[in-house]
Amino acid sequence: MCGLMNLILTGVLLAACGNSEVNGPADSVRSLPFIPGARIAWDHSTLQQVSDPASPNNYNGYARIKQLQDNSLIVIYESGGSIMSRKSTDEGKTWGNTVIVAEKPPGINMAVPDLLELKDGSLLAMYNPRPHAIDPSRKFGIRIKKSYDKGNTWKDEQLLYEAGYQFENGCWEPAAVQLPNGEIQLFFANEGIYTSSSEQNISMLRSTDNGATWSSDPQIVSFRPGSRDGMPVPLLLKGKSTVVFAIEDNGFTTFKPYTIRNTFSENWASTVGASGSNRSYALKDKLNDHIYAGAPYIAQLNTGETILSYQAHATDGRTEPNAVMMVAVGDENATGFNRVTEPFVIPVNRSGQWNSVCVLKDNSVIAVTSTRAFSTSGRTEVWMIRGHIINGNTIFVGRQTNSQVNAGITHDNERLRFLAKVKDQHVIDNEDGVTFFIDAQNKSYEKPHTGIFSVSVSASGNVVVKEGKNGSWIALPDTKGVQAVSRKGPDGYTLEVSVPWLMLGGKPGAGARMGINIQLNETETAGQAPIKEDATGCNANEPFSWLSEKL
Repeated sequence: MCGLMNLILTGVLLAACGNSEVNGPADSVRSLPFIPGARIAWDHSTLQQVSDPASPNNYNGYARIKQLQDNSLIVIYESGGSIMSRKSTDEGKTWGNTVIVAEKPPGINMAVPDLLELKDGSLLAMYNPRPHAIDPSRKFGIRIKKSYDKGNTWKDEQLLYEAGYQFENGCWEPAAVQLPNGEIQLFFANEGIYTSSSEQNISMLRSTDNGATWSSDPQIVSFRPGSRDGMPVPLLLKGKSTVVFAIEDNGFTTFKPYTIRNTFSENWASTVGASGSNRSYALKDKLNDHIYAGAPYIAQLNTGETILSYQAHATDGRTEPNAVMMVAVGDENATGFNRVTEPFVIPVNRSGQWNSVCVLKDNSVIAVTSTRAFSTSGRTEVWMIRGHIINGNTIFVGRQTNSQVNAGITHDNERLRFLAKVKDQHVIDNEDGVTFFIDAQNKSYEKPHTGIFSVSVSASGNVVVKEGKNGSWIALPDTKGVQAVSRKGPDGYTLEVSVPWLMLGGKPGAGARMGINIQLNETETAGQAPIKEDATGCNANEPFSWLSEKL
C-alpha cells in the first residue's frame, strides 16, 4: 500500500493548511473561507478492546495510553476500584497480562489514574483514593507509585496530599509533566480547602528527583472564584518553553474546555485567575452555553499541531449522560481548536466518556474511551481506535464501517487523476463505489454551485457526473470525457479515474488551491441505502469544508 500511494502522489501536494483568497459570490451562493489545517481520519478496522476481556468488574474505564521509549504501549485504567495496567508490543492490536498497580483497600476506590515515563526510564503512576464508606479515617487523596521495569511491577507508593473525607471536600484527577530540567509538576483538582463553598482550584506539587520526594504544600496555579476549575491535563509544548494544561471550566452555564499556561520563566509564580492571557477558551468556535463539553485531554502531534479531546452531547440529539468523545485539532500553541471529529460510532443511548488521546512516534493517534457500546456483557470497558493524520499524503476514509478507501491524486497537463484502493469484503457492483468531489477553481462555496463537480464511480466502473447549481447536484447528460477503470481484487477493488481539466474550468496554476472531497459509498446489504462517508471534516454539500489540494 505505501509504495502504491507514494507513486500516485508524485506531483501533487495535499496541503490542508494556509489561507484562501475567497472568490466573490455567484448568484445567491456565497463563497466562504476554507478550513485550513491537519485533520484526523479515524479507522474503524482498528477498533479494539483494551481493558481485560476476562475482567469480572462492571466498570473498567478512565484509561490513558502512553508509548514508551522502547516503542511498547502501556495502558493504565481503573477497574472495580483498583488501578490496572496492560502492555502491547504491536501498537495496540493485542494486549498482554493485566497487572495490578494499586489494589483497592477497604472502603476506598483507587480512581482516575494517569501515567508518565520519566527521563530516567522509570514510570510514575498517579491516582486518586476516593472513599465510598464515608468515615473521617478515610480521606480523598493523591497517591503515586513507581515502576522500574517498564510496568511489570509497581512499588514505592507515596501519599502526596490529603483532602477531606467527604465528597464535597475532595481532591481529584492527578496528571503530571516533566520539564527539560528534570522537575516534575503534578497537577490536580482540589476543593479540599473550600469547606464552606463548592469552589475548586487546580493545585500543583513539584519533585526534582524523579518522584522520590515532593513539595509538601500544594501551589494554587489556577482558580476562577465561584467556579470549579477541574480535570487538569498538562502538556509541554514543543520548542515553546511553555507548559499548558487543559481543564474543564464551569465559569458559565456548563463546563467548557479551557487552557491555562505559563512559560518556564513565569513558572506559576502567580495564580491564573478568571481573566488574563494565560486562561483561554480552547475551541475556535464557541459552543452554546447549554452544551456540556468537559473532561478534556491534550496532546501534541510530532508535526507540532495540538489535539484536544473532550466529551460532549452536542450531536445526534444526545443528552448529557450519554456524552461521547470529540477530538479537535489546534495549532502549535494549543489555541484555535477546530476540525472536530468523533472517533467512535456510539449509539445515542450509550456514552463514551473519560477519554484520552495518545500520539505515537509515527504521528498516528490513538483515541481511548470508556463505554458499554461494544460490550457483550453490559459492562463498561476501555476501547481504542487509531486515527490517520490527513495533511499531505493520502486521503483515508473508513470511520463508519470496516470498508475503507485510500486515495491519492496526480495530474498531467490534460487531466486530474485519482487512484482509489477500496478495502471491501462484500462488493456490490452497482451500489458500492466512490464519489470524487472537485472544486478545481477554488470557489469555496457554502453549497454546491456552478463550476463544482462530483464524479461518482461504482465498483463496476459506471460513471455519473454532476455539477452544482444553487445548492443542488444536477446530473449532466454525459460523462464529459471522464474515464474510469475498475479492477477487482481479493480484498476489494481499485478505481483509476481521470477527469479533463477542460470540464473543471481549466488547470489551476502552480500552487493554487483546489477543494477535494472523497466519499465512500458502502452498501452492506443489496437493495439497502448506502452508507455515505465523506473525508474527515468534509460535507459533500459544503464545498468550503473540503480538503485542500495544491498542484
